[in-house]
Amino acid sequence: MPETVPTPAGASGARRTRTAPRASPRPVRIALVGGEENAHCAVRRTFATLAPDWNLESHLQPRPAVEHLAQHPPDAALMDIRMPELSGIDCLRQIKARLPSLPIVKFTACADIDEIPLALMAGAVGYLIKPVSPPDLVNALRQALAGGWCFCQKAQAHIGRFLSQCGTSAVAPGALSPREHQILVHLLQFRTNKEIATRLGLSEETVHWHLARLFREFEVHRREDLIRKVLHQG
Repeated sequence: MPETVPTPAGASGARRTRTAPRASPRPVRIALVGGEENAHCAVRRTFATLAPDWNLESHLQPRPAVEHLAQHPPDAALMDIRMPELSGIDCLRQIKARLPSLPIVKFTACADIDEIPLALMAGAVGYLIKPVSPPDLVNALRQALAGGWCFCQKAQAHIGRFLSQCGTSAVAPGALSPREHQILVHLLQFRTNKEIATRLGLSEETVHWHLARLFREFEVHRREDLIRKVLHQG
């Protein structure tokens, strides 16, 4: 109900009201982390034309960006994969650890099949592979701001190929036990230890034990590295 402000009574003695002016809506703040300066300029021009109520905050260096965003959270973020000093996946993971509800969309020229699921596992809600048209960029961000997912057609195709490999991994059947192969397939579908345990009727401790064996088998220490190795054998 609009706020009203009383005004002096008129000749009839009736009190009149006027509607108080509404405050201007707060601009939407979008952070762009990584990438080249000309890409930041292009995104700023896109916003000026298609989303004039959006403000772009440019962060060319990832480490200062992590600290700044943690102290001054934007409404959403675009992020490149290739960055100096810190990988785009690690930067994404660090920001999500501090801002778990922040929607982050990967915006990059990198189209490696394994980078897309790794970005999703780290907390991204979308993946846009350049070149992206200005309307598609704005529409994708609107989806992310509304709590949805956003992927360009190239990213969707990569995700489809990735998922098709989940059940047909090139790992030789004799190299793993049937249980380890089951856990590996679930791991490639971004499932947590708890989710894997529930689906397979195991305890989380048992899943953790099998994952430790998988790490030793593939000579890795992280889930992301295990996925890379499996996919690169395909």
